[in-house]
Amino acid sequence: MGIRVVCKSLFLSLVVVSCFSLSMQPQKAWAQSDTSCQIDNKSLNDLVCNDPVLNALHLNLNQHLLQVKKRVSGQMEQLLMQDQEGWQQAREACLEGDEPAKCLNDVYLIRDAELQVRFGLITPSKVVNYSCDQQKQLPLQARYFETEPGLMMATFLHTNVLMFREPTASGVFYKSQEAEFKEHQGQISFKWMGVEQPLACVVVGA
Repeated sequence: MGIRVVCKSLFLSLVVVSCFSLSMQPQKAWAQSDTSCQIDNKSLNDLVCNDPVLNALHLNLNQHLLQVKKRVSGQMEQLLMQDQEGWQQAREACLEGDEPAKCLNDVYLIRDAELQVRFGLITPSKVVNYSCDQQKQLPLQARYFETEPGLMMATFLHTNVLMFREPTASGVFYKSQEAEFKEHQGQISFKWMGVEQPLACVVVGA
């Protein structure tokens, strides 16, 4: 769990940097094949391509990258390439940790899940509308995706935020840098960025 959190935080931080660095010269960020495993970094290539599980994750991600490539163009394509370069840096950082294989497993799963959701490669398993804050009755829409790890796309105050499902002893817990969503024993709370106290929410129509 600790490795997943560290890798995810590093990956998201690098994505923020890459998305605002439009002057960067694009590198070879796109996957070229979904049938062969080839990585420029020899250490990564040896570790990923010779491990059956990591090799499968690599090829699966490549397949989804090739699908996404067909859907974007212009500035969106440039931003996505830089986004992928940021992820590649997070992947390389796994080599510096104590459990590189576990870290790589996590960063591949996280990246693949995010791509599928953000670019509509999969549809939500369910959509739930909530009303948060009894006085203000602020609408929150949550789209749940059966990825690994699980994802929720929350729409709140006209803003979309992607949250990953985190391990918890009981109930349901989704988290990102911008928000947190908890459901435990029928009690639902949603914490938005910059707000100290979480909002109590109820399912609309329940």
